[in-house]
Amino acid sequence: MKKAKPTTIPEEVAVRYPNPDQFERFDAAVSKVLSVPRAEFLRREAEYKKRSLANPHRRGPKPRPTDRKMNVR
Repeated sequence: MKKAKPTTIPEEVAVRYPNPDQFERFDAAVSKVLSVPRAEFLRREAEYKKRSLANPHRRGPKPRPTDRKMNVR
């Protein structure tokens, strides 16, 4: 069961956000982020990682080869 949105901004929030519209925009953004299911979040993250690993010019450490036979002495 979802909580009803308060009609007034709590006093402790009003101190941090002098502009009420600013708090409403922040609250809406947080609601959007928290409304994404975990499975969807993991799917998007895996898709992004796949695309970033496919880039031959990417910065940072490169992934190790999956074939470990090359490293055997």
